[in-house]
Amino acid sequence: MATGGIFNINTEMTMMTTEQMIEFERQIEELRAEISACIDPDERQQIETELRFIRAELAAQDPGELP
Repeated sequence: MATGGIFNINTEMTMMTTEQMIEFERQIEELRAEISACIDPDERQQIETELRFIRAELAAQDPGELP
């Protein structure tokens, strides 16, 4: 049995792939565009909440990558 096998699996599961980071960044840009075009305060608040959530997810994976 190889040593560190479980550690390697857990590390791989917590690391974000480049594709996932690109998707988060795409979602952030899309939400920014929605906010700039939004006139309904309730909808704007909902979009801002979603944007904060996505930024938090991205920061949890790589704090240096906040757009």
